[in-house]
Amino acid sequence: MIPIEEERRQSCQTIDNVLGDRRKSDRRKLSQLRIATDIAVIAHGEHKDKRGEPEVDHPFAVSSMCDAEEEKVVALLHDVVEDTWVTLDDLRNAGVREDLVLAVDCITRREGESTDSYLDRVASNKVATKVKMQDMFHNSSPARLDPNYFSPERRQRIIAKYQTRTMLLADKVDALNKEKQKQRV
Repeated sequence: MIPIEEERRQSCQTIDNVLGDRRKSDRRKLSQLRIATDIAVIAHGEHKDKRGEPEVDHPFAVSSMCDAEEEKVVALLHDVVEDTWVTLDDLRNAGVREDLVLAVDCITRREGESTDSYLDRVASNKVATKVKMQDMFHNSSPARLDPNYFSPERRQRIIAKYQTRTMLLADKVDALNKEKQKQRV
């Protein structure tokens, strides 16, 4: 196994190789979706999920469930900072727009952070909220909770966890919207 710092160094060089020349010539011509796709594929690499499937399949599935391009971009990147060696600065250096980096930051859970604090931050960003809703829906979908890998009890716990978090996030967004309405009056 490659030490994490060496993996990060090698992978950063790969991102630079894939994006670098295009970014130097005119990064505005390179779509945010293309940048995010390249980063997701490189960052997740050969990693597998609990079912033995490529880890990158999940962000692609979540992205396909989103409507707007900025949501698709954040969906592709939603696990890279949390689960890989990629940092927010790496995203900026690769040419990801600042508003999208901020949405990725909002959707990235911090070590030791409570669910309540995490969902407060997600709710503060419209794009992060939309992506997180799709992420939780995908994480609790029957296709992902294959009975060959998850016992019926574990499947039920996972579904209940995401249903609870989905309702919590919806309540937080509703409370923020009500507060904004009050401030307008």
